[in-house]
Amino acid sequence: SVLRTLSLIALEGPIVQTDLINLRGSSAYDHVKQLLSLKLIQRQRSDRSYKVSVTRDFYSYFQLSGDKQELKERMSLAAAMAGPPTDEETGLHDPQDAVQDTEPVSNAAAS
Repeated sequence: SVLRTLSLIALEGPIVQTDLINLRGSSAYDHVKQLLSLKLIQRQRSDRSYKVSVTRDFYSYFQLSGDKQELKERMSLAAAMAGPPTDEETGLHDPQDAVQDTEPVSNAAAS
């Protein structure tokens, strides 16, 4: 999920950290800390919050030119190759898991 946060910053950045948290949830605070320590993102004070954006190290690490269109194309290709997200990634589960093994109820009156 850190990579999803990073991809959002890369595609939408610079993005206000408050907006990022609203989109990704409170765990994004930890993601930002991790990404800052890896020097893949930077943040600058913006009013009461911060604006976060990717760094040159990000582009170097992922061998990108810095063109957002190229980034979007590569991410679309990677997403297509990866297939749909797993239930664990989405937080969803199979509705059949919620069905309990029960006997069907009969409408017949007891004699």
